[in-house]
Amino acid sequence: MNILEESKYAISLIANKKYEEAEKIYLNLINQAPNNTTILAFTGLLYLQWNKINQAEEYFDRAYSIETSEMVTYNLAIIKEQLAKKEEALILYKELLNINQKIEYYIKITNLLINLTIFNDKNKYLKELDDYTKKGLNLYPRDKNIILNYSIGALYNQKKEEGEKYCKQALKMDPQFSKAWAHLGLINEYVYSNEIEAQNCYKKAIKYNKNDNKPLYYDIAISYSKTNDFKKALYYFHKALKLDPNNKTILLGMAQCYFKQRKFKMGYKYYTRHTSIKYPDLKHLWDGKTHKDKTLFIYSDLGYGDQILYIRYLPYVAKKFKKVKIFVFSELYELFKENYKEYPNIEFIKIETGIKYPEYDYSIVLSNLPYAIKKDFRHIPFSNKYINSEKTKTDIKNIGICWQAGNSDIRTTIHRNIEIKEFEPIINIEKYNFFSLQVGATIDEYKQYKNLKDLAKDFKDFTDTAEALKNIDLLITVDTSIANLAGAMGIKTFMLIPTYSDWRWFDNTEKTEWYDSITIFKQKIANSWIDEIKQIEGILNNQIAQ
Repeated sequence: MNILEESKYAISLIANKKYEEAEKIYLNLINQAPNNTTILAFTGLLYLQWNKINQAEEYFDRAYSIETSEMVTYNLAIIKEQLAKKEEALILYKELLNINQKIEYYIKITNLLINLTIFNDKNKYLKELDDYTKKGLNLYPRDKNIILNYSIGALYNQKKEEGEKYCKQALKMDPQFSKAWAHLGLINEYVYSNEIEAQNCYKKAIKYNKNDNKPLYYDIAISYSKTNDFKKALYYFHKALKLDPNNKTILLGMAQCYFKQRKFKMGYKYYTRHTSIKYPDLKHLWDGKTHKDKTLFIYSDLGYGDQILYIRYLPYVAKKFKKVKIFVFSELYELFKENYKEYPNIEFIKIETGIKYPEYDYSIVLSNLPYAIKKDFRHIPFSNKYINSEKTKTDIKNIGICWQAGNSDIRTTIHRNIEIKEFEPIINIEKYNFFSLQVGATIDEYKQYKNLKDLAKDFKDFTDTAEALKNIDLLITVDTSIANLAGAMGIKTFMLIPTYSDWRWFDNTEKTEWYDSITIFKQKIANSWIDEIKQIEGILNNQIAQ
């Protein structure tokens, strides 16, 4: 048989699921013609159908290096997407768009950009998302998927009304469009804080969905958890987990649902499963026992605020090991190193690109420390202060302001953020000196406030932030990392938290178990901070009167 006949025979074998026989034929043909892109692509398709995705990638990569035809590029893009190589897939789909302006490619590109915006880097991909959703909409103004992706892009670009308008347009075209109902649910969450309506939308999305309900069960579970309807939240979390028992996002959501109820053991039942899946390369997980001749490695997970919050448990751990090695963000390295210098067996290591784990006998992630040492939410240590501030002054003159949270996930940050203009009644009180500790603020945010000096422009790491806080008598801030730092330093802090707040603040409305120096001002009316700002303004004016 010639090459064409052998290829046809191999295709017939694949149709009958005789993959091993077909593989022998294709590998033999590649030996005969190693640069034949058709044979290389057919071999890749064999492995794709055989569910051997890595081998499929290998042969399509080889074919692509020789010829960038539409068929080869498309299949390679699909494979990269399946392997979660999103940036590589995005590049390939863009190349396909140069070959052919297919609607499918616009949908693929905008889907990837939405995913990258949500889970990778909002600032990096936001403009591209805006550009491609607009281009797609201009070319295909009647396609419901293009319209929906434009709606999603508009929401992430802060065009809230436009996002809602186009989402409803997609639903008008197809009232059973499950993805659009799910997005309308998110709009009700993000824009209006209307969890009841959000839940109704999610239920319709579930009703009309013909594919995977796992993300929809997760979304509705999160919504019920936010409204403290924990019974329904757990019902949907369990349904989601049944479909995907090892999904770390679902496990985290379920853990936080229990944490919010102060159910420490049940929360960690799921949280430790979440971290073991998220960090599978950590070996010999520590169970909390003492090993005086061994080394413990702690991987600091989560964000800056969480590292500050959980670092309080280090003194307990230091007593149990000969050596403790802990990875921390470089921005926190100097602060932690200086603060814990009295513990010579603790070694802080900066998390840097390409860094490898040190040698160790046992390992744990930082956020699992309370569970390992059995310190539940009724026994939170060092709530008065555990990062040195050397501050004794009690009267208030210098006030720090922070109004934006730094997380890229819209679900966790949008309601934590406050526009600086809402602080005007406070900043305009002339008897105080006001200082911004908001990292990344623009000059436009400052120019109309003569009584607000920018300290954050000179911050290089959290040591600089801590030094600035030492001269602050009161910090007024949203729920962000600087609130944790101020609390850890014992700095008097007024923290504004939204109606549906993070689990760490439980059902607190005034004080928190984590930090004695923090006073909570919890939002009474969703999307409005007027009452809370007035309350703080009244406190500051009363102090002047006294």
